[in-house]
Amino acid sequence: MLLKHNKEKDDFIILRNAIGEQRSSQCFRDSVISPSPSFANKDKKKEQSSGRKVIYKINFIVLPFLAVTMFLQRIDRQLVNYTGPLSFQGNTDMTLDQFHWLTPALNIGTMIMLIPAGFLLQKYRPAKVMGVTMIGWGIVLTCMMACTTFSGLLVCRILLGMFDAAVLPAAFLLIKTIYRRSQQLLYIGFCYTAMTAAVSVGSLITFGFGHVGDAHGLSAWKWVSLIWGLITIAASITTTLYLPDDPYSKRFGFTPEQQDEIDARVVDTAVTRQTEIQWSHIREAILEPRYYCQIIIAFFVSMPMGCMSEFSAQTIRDLGFTSLNSVLLNIPRGLYDILTYVFFARRILKSRLKNHIAFTIAGFSIIPLCGMILLCSLESPAGKMVGVVFSPPNFATAGTQAIISSNVSGDTKFIFYTISNVFFINLGQFIGPLLLRYGNSETSLSVAKRTAPMIVFIVVEFVSICLLLYMGWTIYRDRNDKLQRLKDTTINSNNNDSNVISNNDEEKKTSNENLTDVQDIHYIYRP
Repeated sequence: MLLKHNKEKDDFIILRNAIGEQRSSQCFRDSVISPSPSFANKDKKKEQSSGRKVIYKINFIVLPFLAVTMFLQRIDRQLVNYTGPLSFQGNTDMTLDQFHWLTPALNIGTMIMLIPAGFLLQKYRPAKVMGVTMIGWGIVLTCMMACTTFSGLLVCRILLGMFDAAVLPAAFLLIKTIYRRSQQLLYIGFCYTAMTAAVSVGSLITFGFGHVGDAHGLSAWKWVSLIWGLITIAASITTTLYLPDDPYSKRFGFTPEQQDEIDARVVDTAVTRQTEIQWSHIREAILEPRYYCQIIIAFFVSMPMGCMSEFSAQTIRDLGFTSLNSVLLNIPRGLYDILTYVFFARRILKSRLKNHIAFTIAGFSIIPLCGMILLCSLESPAGKMVGVVFSPPNFATAGTQAIISSNVSGDTKFIFYTISNVFFINLGQFIGPLLLRYGNSETSLSVAKRTAPMIVFIVVEFVSICLLLYMGWTIYRDRNDKLQRLKDTTINSNNNDSNVISNNDEEKKTSNENLTDVQDIHYIYRP
């Protein structure tokens, strides 16, 4: 217990020095070991109260915009899944095989536009990039209702993916800019929760439109496209005008007393906005083994995720349910996804697991692995429905981005990591549905055709768990190495009082530099 207490005290001293609070070693040690109880409690309560007020103000303004944006993004991306049972193919000249190419077309558009999206995020504020691109995708979605041929729908889906490319990276960059690193997992999970809520809500709305029929001469799927497109345009204009993306924005209405908390948040996030691309950040990233683990995991876990997200209604219909009931039965899957994101984020933040994110993700990823095994092995429709619900690897999807936000510093390096992550997510969502192709008739999706790709998904999910364990080990190793370096640096500077002033000057000199997590000795990893 004594050794544990001494280690925690040393780590606390190191972290306090890391945010620039230079004090004499003896005085600071005395304040840690035997502070005045009344003064310490009063100061702690005041700091907690100020922090709560700041986070309440941020959440009150930012979270509604993020929730609406992520919700609409998932609704618009899954429009093919929702409109498939609404005579989507019967009102166009498409075959079933052509219909299945509409989802990969969106991923192709996203992958094409991700590199330009990275340049946009480097040059401009994330909220503005998010809002403007949303306007484009809302217009495309609205115009899609006028398409009656496969070629027209294919072009619209590619354009939709291109406008959608910058939205998710912009949201993650906004979260990293405003929220503390210890809080970012919660709000990344919030974004994915909003997206999965679209699964249930979209299913209910589509079920309702299925009973409308061809009102005013328009097919049900065209009404869905028109209404969601107009809603997206309205939401995007509001986002562009009113969403703040700077912690010092006047829209938050922070008082002068709350500025210290904002300054501490800026130091903790280690985000320094620069409009010039730092190519050294990219070179550093591509030399890191964790970068390749990250993109491989993103690719592997998104393969089954793409199948479950885009073709779950058709999969459920193949189990013997009617077209409209297959849409309605998407609701349990959406509710399960919401519960997993909320439980996962809160469980980590409220326990010791918050310092072992990678290991925790690996442990929770066993659940979708078991769901895939059930879907592949069971014969009864009820058993396969359980597999459909539990198969999506939600924990790894949100958790890998949380690992990036908590352990990657440097403006360009973070954008490069995030863009790469989203690129390989879309690549996996492109490959996955192709492995689970239905064929040219509605009755051709047999258990035999599902078994082979499901075995592939099981194997890649197991490999992803192993890579997550490796990433957690490397982050933990690098964290301990950096803590030891900081401890040695602190001891050396305290032994030589004449160096304290020069160290302070050097820290102030470099405080505004756009340092990466490797270059910044004070940036402590969170495994």
